[in-house]
Amino acid sequence: MSEPAAPPRASIAQLLSAPPRVINVGVGLFADQLRAQGAWVVELDWRPPAGGNERLAELLARLT
Repeated sequence: MSEPAAPPRASIAQLLSAPPRVINVGVGLFADQLRAQGAWVVELDWRPPAGGNERLAELLARLT
């Protein structure tokens, strides 16, 4: 197998010079703090399947 090509340096420099772009999963307070610092934030309202109940989550997984 060949090694993957290294990304162009211009892309890395552009990424590091731009404001952060963040996907926040869960705690909204983190998103609020990032926005206060000028970051572009998208919030994803994610919760564990079955409210975190492992037995129910396992049963749900069997249904799919």
